[in-house]
Amino acid sequence: MISRISPSFGSNGQVYAKKGNLPDPVNKSNQVADRANQEVKNFDVVVAGGGIAGAIAGIAAAREGAKVLVIEPNGFLGGTLTASGVGPMMSFHAGNKQVIKGIADELIERLKKREKSPGHILNSTNSITPFDAEAMKYELETMLLESGGEARCLFRATGENC
Repeated sequence: MISRISPSFGSNGQVYAKKGNLPDPVNKSNQVADRANQEVKNFDVVVAGGGIAGAIAGIAAAREGAKVLVIEPNGFLGGTLTASGVGPMMSFHAGNKQVIKGIADELIERLKKREKSPGHILNSTNSITPFDAEAMKYELETMLLESGGEARCLFRATGENC
């Protein structure tokens, strides 16, 4: 499950968890206070933005062994792709050759197995890839968690260095 907290980043690199009207300094680098559990967690990588690129970056980093946190202001991962009905995904192919592979294609294969995408549909110059937005939200979160990463949604990075 995705945790929901609302901290912000200060210009000095500190992470503040909002508690009432007073900022609560946590530390100087890559630590986030999870107020539900009253603990501070350290992360090797913090991805600001859980859109499709941020979610996949978080999955990739976690699979490489990094302790990863993906933060996202929406209540789910996938960004505009899942939030705004932006679809289908475009251009996994250049002509008949598939040029986008890796985790993005793994995501589509998982959606195909759940019958939430027909997969890539080729035309004469590229491809389109229809998908179910709700299923994509679920798969992105599942893939991140399976990789050992964490997500905080309804969480916005703020401050002059973000």
